[in-house]
Amino acid sequence: MADVASKPVPAMAPIMAAEPIPAASAQAPAAQPLKAQPQLAPLGAHIPQPPYRRAQGSFVHTAQTVLATLPKKLAVVDARALLLSEAFWRKAWIASFVLAILVLFGLWHWWAAVVQAWPAAARLHRPG
Repeated sequence: MADVASKPVPAMAPIMAAEPIPAASAQAPAAQPLKAQPQLAPLGAHIPQPPYRRAQGSFVHTAQTVLATLPKKLAVVDARALLLSEAFWRKAWIASFVLAILVLFGLWHWWAAVVQAWPAAARLHRPG
């Protein structure tokens, strides 16, 4: 402790006070004309873009493309042949099993919220 007290304290530079702002005089200064401010263009406005690529890659562009081609794709599909194919039903069964597993997982995960919304569900499972 004595060692700390014996060290000299460095001298600090004096803090200069800011000059006071002069009070507004009784006479208002003459109005100065406003300078015209330049108009700022959006970022990248100087880069030319062809009209057919203006929104390419955006979600809206993708959705518009899919919706525009969907009727053409559906017109080609034969619904009777699709329903009679084994591949369609295999995919339908797989999708239904995956959906059932997701529903069961969701019920297990949010069981407390289910019981709060529907108190009678608490009788379905009594731990212990």
